[in-house]
Amino acid sequence: MDAYAFVDGLATTDPALHTFLTSTDVDLYGAWADVRGLPATPRIGRHVEFTRTGRRVVRRTDGAVPIHRDPDSEHIRAQLTRLTEAVHDIEPSLPRFRLDEGDILVLDNYRCWHGRDGHTGERTVRILTARSSDAG
Repeated sequence: MDAYAFVDGLATTDPALHTFLTSTDVDLYGAWADVRGLPATPRIGRHVEFTRTGRRVVRRTDGAVPIHRDPDSEHIRAQLTRLTEAVHDIEPSLPRFRLDEGDILVLDNYRCWHGRDGHTGERTVRILTARSSDAG
């Protein structure tokens, strides 16, 4: 999914959710603390942030939770639920494709939300990070 387009569209279609994503700090991986090898130390950030050089990063994680003792926790949980529902509403319309042996998938990890459907058989993943001349 083109996360930039999704968030930009929210500015018009759902300004409250757009404001939440661009201005509210959450614990991005708190729901997964001590699971899947992730530390219990909070990773505080916003869903939409910018690198030091100004490159926009748009995140979406099922692990996001309100920051511990945040007085606005109820509202944050409601917004996280709204985000999940909005993304799940779009998921059926997203393209699906199958990679065959030797195929390579290249994507902009700052811009794209991506995932995979379940599969059987061997799974080998090799990750190569490439930086463009304007990467920050």
